[in-house]
Amino acid sequence: LNIDLTMSREGALNKASELSDKYFIGPNENYQVATFGSDREAQNFIELDQGGADKFIEILDNEYYQAYTWKIRHYYPGDVNEVWFKFTPSGETYGFYEKLSDTLFVESLNEASALKYAKIEAENSWNVDFSNYSLVEKSQDKKPSNRIDHTFVYKRNDISLGEEGEYRLKLVVSGNKLTTVDYHIKIPEKFTRKYEEMRSFNNTIATIANYGLLLFYIIGGIVIGLFLLNRERWLIWRPAVYWGIFISVVVFFSGLNFFPLEWLGYDTAISSQNFVIQRLLFSIINLVILTCLLTLSFLAAEGLSRKAFPHHIQFWKLWTDNNASSYEVLGRTVGGYLMIAADLIFVVLFYTITSNYFGWWTPSGPLFEPDIIATPFPWLSAVGMSLNAGFWEECLFRAVPL
Repeated sequence: LNIDLTMSREGALNKASELSDKYFIGPNENYQVATFGSDREAQNFIELDQGGADKFIEILDNEYYQAYTWKIRHYYPGDVNEVWFKFTPSGETYGFYEKLSDTLFVESLNEASALKYAKIEAENSWNVDFSNYSLVEKSQDKKPSNRIDHTFVYKRNDISLGEEGEYRLKLVVSGNKLTTVDYHIKIPEKFTRKYEEMRSFNNTIATIANYGLLLFYIIGGIVIGLFLLNRERWLIWRPAVYWGIFISVVVFFSGLNFFPLEWLGYDTAISSQNFVIQRLLFSIINLVILTCLLTLSFLAAEGLSRKAFPHHIQFWKLWTDNNASSYEVLGRTVGGYLMIAADLIFVVLFYTITSNYFGWWTPSGPLFEPDIIATPFPWLSAVGMSLNAGFWEECLFRAVPL
């Protein structure tokens, strides 16, 4: 996808603050967090059921629907009141949602007055053009505080998605205040069931694969392999422990690098201190588990490889002394880089053939990930992911089975 992202993260945050102050939306004191992403459910529906990736790109190009948006959250610990703003990649306001406490009483409007007020506010303050929309649903919800929330749903008439897919606009008036302007695509229940069945099949395959991983690689390769190697005193512990600790620590800090985005899912009912402690505790537990798994994987992979291929250079000695300058190490290093070209050709051919001739579906996506820029050290996560994959996966899934 070619997303023309002209609004920056800072620009989205500033504009959200301006709207919050101008229309008195959200908590008076607030913290901000931003994310850029897509409406994945709508994208799946369009690409699987309404013409594929070409149709999805056409919808984006014609701006029938903005699947990719900035989402800005304003929140404050202990305050139920919060607000989410949405902006298009070009910086246009694309709706908002304000959450009010069910126990908050606001003088309520009747249905007719609420509808009239919602249309006026949406047109004047949120750039909504009702010329191609018609009202198709309306409902009301009485809250415990006796506040009445009115919901009005509009359908776009000039364009549609198949027989059942519709472009819709939802307005919500809570008491006497407009709290929601939401553009969305109505997805048929038939497609939702179909997609769940597809995912169920994929999940079954993944579950079987995980059991296979546990049985053959973990129990067979690591547990039984280490037991046999230890009996014959083939294990070299120290380098495996050092590398296991080093890589797991890099992965640990890579996870902490994304901590600013954790506030997107923060429940304001708990204190911010408890939230931070919970996340840190979870990360530390993962660190310990990953350290043990990596260390044992490296230990088994190196010992089994040395026993199976005694004529090869020992793994832990590969870059020491004169080994690094040997023709064997030079050939394997250069050969590894040269294999990149063959790998890219294979990947391109694989997706081209399976998509065009077998009807396989590959979700489209942009070539960049703006949320990575939200991290303090954008390079760290790439390094951590690559180091973990390049080292651990090669040991567990290549060295152990060989």
